[in-house]
Amino acid sequence: MEPFVYQALPVRVIFGSRTVTQLKAEAERLGVRRVLVLSTPGRGEVQANEIAAVLGERSAGVHAGAVMHTPVAVTERAVQIARERAVNAV
Repeated sequence: MEPFVYQALPVRVIFGSRTVTQLKAEAERLGVRRVLVLSTPGRGEVQANEIAAVLGERSAGVHAGAVMHTPVAVTERAVQIARERAVNAV
């Protein structure tokens, strides 16, 4: 096995009923201005739109193109959308 170093970023988990209502405040806390909500087609899309609505002006919309095992082309499309919508990373 090749040697390597793995350093995880600090993690914050907010869990529980109705915690989705805290997303906008959490984005503000992190200093994130634009958030792209990712979803699978159809199944999670309704919830993704609800989450985008909770984010309000911080929402960069929904990309309902996520698929299992994330093929390279799917990831590249999501990255392209994030760039077009001026999504910022933390």
